[in-house]
Amino acid sequence: ADSAEGNPEGAQAQGRTQEGGTEAERSGARGRRAILEEVLLSV
Repeated sequence: ADSAEGNPEGAQAQGRTQEGGTEAERSGARGRRAILEEVLLSV
């Protein structure tokens, strides 16, 4: 929800996620969270 506020792409990704889009989830907030977690863990 946070990324969807200032990012139209994020909003679209979340809308597609409800339909069951795996690619949308990866490009959505969950994908960014996974990347951030990997960066934090690697540090």
